[in-house]
Amino acid sequence: MTKKVTQEAELKLATAEMDHEQAMVSFREGIKASAIVSLLQARIKMAYEAKETSLMCPAWPVDSWVAKLKELGGKAVPLSAEAGESSKSEERSLVVSPEKQQLAQIYDLLSNFEINDRGDTWERIGADSKEFSVGAVKRLLAKGNDHSSNFILEWCKWLPTKCNVFAWRAEMGRIPTTLALRNRNIYVEDVNCPFCNDREETIEHIFTACRTATIIWNFVSNWCRVPNCFVFSFRDLMEIHNHSGLNEREKTILNGIIIICCWSIWKARNEFRFANKPARVENIISEIKTGFYGLEVEQS
Repeated sequence: MTKKVTQEAELKLATAEMDHEQAMVSFREGIKASAIVSLLQARIKMAYEAKETSLMCPAWPVDSWVAKLKELGGKAVPLSAEAGESSKSEERSLVVSPEKQQLAQIYDLLSNFEINDRGDTWERIGADSKEFSVGAVKRLLAKGNDHSSNFILEWCKWLPTKCNVFAWRAEMGRIPTTLALRNRNIYVEDVNCPFCNDREETIEHIFTACRTATIIWNFVSNWCRVPNCFVFSFRDLMEIHNHSGLNEREKTILNGIIIICCWSIWKARNEFRFANKPARVENIISEIKTGFYGLEVEQS
């Protein structure tokens, strides 16, 4: 008896599942048919309006659209003359040239659209395979951007990575000077330059305009036997070697020395800020020489 009841319950459940699946199929088909009907009605209406404005395209299969609409049981679209005075006033307002041009563009787009029974799919614009990929998005975003004027920092291969990273960050204005910290709402008691105490501590001042920096760059000019360094920004420092008149090997060495100088200046600044160690030009120059000769010995 129990087995019979179980079989009947399973049969009812299977029947209910089949009925539900058929109902869902009918529901989806109904939605699809409703969308097709709406699109056909819009096409036919636009075709009638285009005919009134002398924009009718001979290639439009209006008769087949009307037949398909009738086959699906959709409501017939009345001719523009039957639509009433409101539609006529709208048509008369389309006589303006820009609006007629836009309407013609819409008709052209719709004329290339085909209705079929296939399922909708997503396609990625800009990708050859029409599938999503990070590379395709990157190419799409970069398309049309001109990066030819962007500054590219030349890293010195024989320097420690930390020195190159520091120069890279300083050129972009990403090192924590006291003024930069204050602009980020971080309280700093004294924002003046630790070397001269005359101006606010900015990247341009501490590396180019400060008296200490000026003495260091004069020392570098005499030491490396290159013209005097006249710089107004950190980027100018990173480009001095390209205008020094030296050969390629000597340019690389000069570029490394300048980065070592910037690193030594910043190191002296930090020792003054956090260890209360006096910042003396003689000590900074000694640090520069020690750093350069130490790296030269390691390279050899």
